[in-house]
Amino acid sequence: MLIYEFWPHWDSTGTENTNYTEPDLFIRFEAFDLIIEAKRDDYKGQQIKDQWKKHIRSYYNTYEASARKPLFYVALSGLQCGWEKQGPEEIESGSLVYITTCRWHRILKLVQKAEEKLNQSKEVISSVNAVHNILSDLILAFSIHGFSTGKLLHTMPVNYSINHTSLGNLPNLKVPFRWKPIPSSLRNINLHYL
Repeated sequence: MLIYEFWPHWDSTGTENTNYTEPDLFIRFEAFDLIIEAKRDDYKGQQIKDQWKKHIRSYYNTYEASARKPLFYVALSGLQCGWEKQGPEEIESGSLVYITTCRWHRILKLVQKAEEKLNQSKEVISSVNAVHNILSDLILAFSIHGFSTGKLLHTMPVNYSINHTSLGNLPNLKVPFRWKPIPSSLRNINLHYL
């Protein structure tokens, strides 16, 4: 990663915007450039394809041809049903942009899967705890923002029966349960009403 910029103000020439366009995040790598437009909710249809085109047009206004790299555009959440896509799209004649869409829920599932794999890992290295803490914090952040982060029944152990003699063995389950309470300062926050 060479540079990143939140809410850059780009030249809006050739768009309907009068002053500038403002994607949420621009990241420049050695081999490509990345624009991310993120929305808060997964299914509210807040993403607008015309806005994507304005951002891409403004990218071309801002970066001269010699400074341009392959361009990737990520529309994160706020998608209408059926907008899930990946692949190149020609926005203007001769300008190929790789557009992909993703929902926050999908990112949460990937973080949970990574945490589960880490829990099952037998490696004992100092970085495992740090990575586990980061993943746990990400899951907590999703929970604070109203996403369901609990384990579903189909993810629970299937070959374990509970009866009066096996209750003492519950702490020895292969799948450890880690309870991280929400900090008391955050318990009464309801982000849906902010």
